[in-house]
Amino acid sequence: NTNFPSDLVRLANEPPKDAYYFEFFDIDVEGTVYYASWYENGSVGIISDKAYYWGGSRVMHYMITFGLFWLFGMVALYFFASTFKKSTTKLSS
Repeated sequence: NTNFPSDLVRLANEPPKDAYYFEFFDIDVEGTVYYASWYENGSVGIISDKAYYWGGSRVMHYMITFGLFWLFGMVALYFFASTFKKSTTKLSS
């Protein structure tokens, strides 16, 4: 077979002339796993973007991560501001 998946060729390098591979979906890694005859370890796991990133894509992953950091930052800023306000009130009295 000369139609090897591009992800497999990218990870396991160019196959020799008599190469073969097996492909199956692995539920543990939630992605496609290939067993390539020319790869030194024999197996190469390829996880899809949908299974790897939060939200299913790289952009959504970054937006969710940024949103969480922003949310935690706002909560920390609120508690810092309220603590600072209480401490300045005690000093003025």
